[in-house]
Amino acid sequence: MSFAQRGGHGGGGWSRQSQTDPAKVPKIGVVYGTVVDSTSGTPIPYASVSIINNRSNTIMTGGITNEDGEFHIKEIAIGRHKIVIEYIGYKKQELGPYTFMPYGDKKEYNLDKIVLSQTTLQMAGIDVEGERPLFVQTAEKRIFNVEKNSLTTGGNAIDALRQVPGVEVDPDDNISLRGSSKVNLMIDGKPSSIAGGDIKSLLQSVPAANIADIEVMTNPGAKYDPEGMAGIINIVLKENKFAGLNGNINTGAIINRGDTNLSGQVNYRTTTFNSFINLGMNERKRISDGSSLRTMQFPGFKN
Repeated sequence: MSFAQRGGHGGGGWSRQSQTDPAKVPKIGVVYGTVVDSTSGTPIPYASVSIINNRSNTIMTGGITNEDGEFHIKEIAIGRHKIVIEYIGYKKQELGPYTFMPYGDKKEYNLDKIVLSQTTLQMAGIDVEGERPLFVQTAEKRIFNVEKNSLTTGGNAIDALRQVPGVEVDPDDNISLRGSSKVNLMIDGKPSSIAGGDIKSLLQSVPAANIADIEVMTNPGAKYDPEGMAGIINIVLKENKFAGLNGNINTGAIINRGDTNLSGQVNYRTTTFNSFINLGMNERKRISDGSSLRTMQFPGFKN
């Protein structure tokens, strides 16, 4: 959203600009097409299609191709976005950026046929390297590759969750999925509640560099218990990276009221043993003043 006004020949003027929260912008965009092999022309099923914001490089949404190599992605937020198509054994294809706006012919884009070329392997010493896509969607879950996202570098698990499409994290680090805060949060397939203490503090103590993937399940299988839940978020850690001693300290204050708080957590974990301690302190002050004036009048009466 922006407002601007320019002066005449005198050169005066004023301007005001503000940015809208990407999570709150209208989602009106549509993009569709077919992914095929460059040599044979045959469709490529289960290719990953990611819609990535051109400015922030964050994934807005995405999907996968069907058995016929076709994809049809709806509810794309307004803005300028790149479209990245990836599949193992093929070179990544990046298209755009495309501008999605609620007027004119910028709501819907038909990409027709998108051609992917197979990668060539050098067999000098039989060193084969595969590159995982940033975003993969299966029938049961969506998988976000944290290792490949440079925006999470130096952050923690909360920062990584902010980059996952469909997951909302507010300024107080509260996590919600599809607009509901009733999220079953798991670490390596185990409920995070078994670690005890404050879950937010636990996530803040997990470096993003220790996370391999984040899995989002809005329609979990029968082995999970999703009753009353908006879905499941499973944080998959790199092997043995969470072992050892770690912790965090948080502090805050409200200057004009004199409130202060201090909390911390220390955790020690091995492959077979886990121990932790949580400490917290709050000091709150309530200062108030006021005045009142009461006037009472009694009318005269006779006995």
